[in-house]
Amino acid sequence: MTGKTHLSDLSNEERTLIVGLPYRVGMWVSQSEDDGGESDDEREAAALEKTLHGLAKAEKVPVFVREVLGETLAHQNLWPEWAEDTFRILPDCERAVKILDEKCSKSDRNNFKKALKRIAVSVAGAYGEYGDFDGDSDKGMIGRFISKIKGSQGKAEDFMNISPGEEDALRNLSAALRTDDD
Repeated sequence: MTGKTHLSDLSNEERTLIVGLPYRVGMWVSQSEDDGGESDDEREAAALEKTLHGLAKAEKVPVFVREVLGETLAHQNLWPEWAEDTFRILPDCERAVKILDEKCSKSDRNNFKKALKRIAVSVAGAYGEYGDFDGDSDKGMIGRFISKIKGSQGKAEDFMNISPGEEDALRNLSAALRTDDD
């Protein structure tokens, strides 16, 4: 498919899946490592929300991704339900990729997959088992995520606070999203 994709191009079921994934992916990564305790969970949840807001507002983020994130934010009332529904995140990501393969332009599909990966990395690097992330760079973090979505390369390991459990989660997410083959 060529051209620009819009959520209205998807069925209700497909739209529900796609709109929930940004939040669910972030929560899934947060739940992948429980060593940091409740303080860790709170910081990761705050990083997730901040990242969703930042990406949804950023002009350089592609339109389809901003549209999806805007809907994710508009449905905050569903976040507690979505947080409980992370156990099948990898099959849901695989299903979403198949939907996007059929209904989205390659550019929109790849940008959405990159956005999910950036959200996951931001949550993993927000606060870690090895101490605080450089809290001085909030604006810089969002800027780095946007630049990653726009095409520059980077790895989760660039963030020093990513634990082994989070690294595994990020690797599994990449495989489910097929981010290495696009």
